[in-house]
Amino acid sequence: MTDPAALERGYRRLLACYPRPFRRDNEDEMLAVLMAVAEESQARVGLAEAADLIRGAVRLWPAAPLWHE
Repeated sequence: MTDPAALERGYRRLLACYPRPFRRDNEDEMLAVLMAVAEESQARVGLAEAADLIRGAVRLWPAAPLWHE
């Protein structure tokens, strides 16, 4: 049995690594896509998927001061 709420919490924790202005504009859509493509039996975020999300966040941080909050 899986807990979709736990999977969502895991994704939200990882999305918190992204700059706030980016999250404000994109978090809901990113979360919806991540949840839609997750395996039905998936209970937690996979290691490769987590690394991919963190890598994406790291790439965005240098541009963060250019965004207006």
